Amino acid sequence: MFDVTLDKKTAYDIYIIAEACLKAQTRDSFSQDVIGRTQQILRQEMTICGVMEIDTAKIISILNAGFPATFLASIIDVDECFRSPLYRRWLNVQTPQGIEFGRRGNSLSADESELYESFKISNVLAHGMVDLDHRYTTYFSFAQIQGRVEPHHLYLMSFMIPHLHVAYRRISHARRRSDLSGMLGGQSQTSCGPAQSVVDNTNEMKCVPKISSRELEVLRWLLNGKSNWDIGKILNISEFTVKNHVQKILKKLNANSRQHAVAKALEAGLIQL
Repeated sequence: MFDVTLDKKTAYDIYIIAEACLKAQTRDSFSQDVIGRTQQILRQEMTICGVMEIDTAKIISILNAGFPATFLASIIDVDECFRSPLYRRWLNVQTPQGIEFGRRGNSLSADESELYESFKISNVLAHGMVDLDHRYTTYFSFAQIQGRVEPHHLYLMSFMIPHLHVAYRRISHARRRSDLSGMLGGQSQTSCGPAQSVVDNTNEMKCVPKISSRELEVLRWLLNGKSNWDIGKILNISEFTVKNHVQKILKKLNANSRQHAVAKALEAGLIQL
C-alpha cells in the first residue's frame, strides 16, 4: 500500500508510543504520554480523538488537544453528532487520510475545504478503527503538521493508530462521557464532565469469531511485524499457506489490513502485547 520504510529512530519512537498506550489508564495520561509522543513524530499542533456510533455519528467520548472550540462547534451538531467532512471520507474507505489544503490532490469539495481553511488549518491527517461488530468507531485527527503531508505520514498512521485505538477505547470504557457543551463553550478541552455514561460494550465480545490455533499463531507473528515469508519459515509452512491464513483472519475479523486485524484481535483479547 505504501512504498515507504521506517528509519530506526522512527521505528523506536513508534515502539515507545505503543508502550505508552499499554500504560495509559486515564485521559490525562493518554493526552500527555500518548498524544504528547505522537507530536514528536508528526509535529502536529492539534489533535482530536473520539468514539462515535457508526450509524448515527453520535459522539460517545471525545478528547480535544489544540483544535479551536469554534471549529468543534462547526463539526458537532446540536444532537452531539460528529459531522467532520474528513471523518465521513475516512469512514467510507477506512484507510489513512492526508489532506494539504491548497495543494493538488485534495479530494475534498470546495465547501468542505473551506471549513478547515476558514480556521487557517493548512493540513490534516486522519485515521481510525472500527469495532468488531461495526457499531462504533474510534477516530483520530492530527492537524497543522510541520512541513508538507507526505506518504510517510500515512504510513506512520497505519502503525500508530491501532495502538492508540486500543488504549483510547479502554480509557473511554473506564470514564464518563465528555461534557461537550462545556468543551464547545471554551472550557478545558481535556476535562471530563459528569454527562452520560459511556456505552457499555461488554456484550460486544460475544460476537468475536472463532479463530483456529494456527490462525492465532499467525496473528501473534503479525503483531510482531513479520512478513508472510518470515511466518512461513517460523511455522515451517509455505508462504502461500500463510497468505491463506491471513486472508481467513481478515475475513473473520472483518478487517481491511493486517494492522487492522491485529488491532481487532488485541481489542477482543485474542492476542496480547
